[in-house]
Amino acid sequence: MSYCRWSSMGFQCDLYVYDHVEGGLFVGVAANRQKHTEPYPQYDFKNLTDESVKAIQEAQDKWNEEKVVEPINLPHAGEKYWGLSREDAITLLTELRHLGYIFPDDLIDVLRRELEDGES
Repeated sequence: MSYCRWSSMGFQCDLYVYDHVEGGLFVGVAANRQKHTEPYPQYDFKNLTDESVKAIQEAQDKWNEEKVVEPINLPHAGEKYWGLSREDAITLLTELRHLGYIFPDDLIDVLRRELEDGES
């Protein structure tokens, strides 16, 4: 299960966090951030037609082409952590949050709830 990906939060997430197949959590910390002048295009995906899907794809492609990629100049940028327990992941994510990394506000709370429910 993925908790967040680089594409989360309109491609503004600095972390990729998921349950690894070999056990524990994987936390990947981005080395770069995408900067955009416009927010990620949002659409109502109900009643899609071939034309509307094409228009959505074109708008998203245009948005992606206009990005500027900037390095993240913080400790842990570009690092990967494998096999973390939820407790260790919470400790790491708390540190990353204090350093200024961007990721979903509820991620640490979700892992805390899972830890309380007995997941390791």
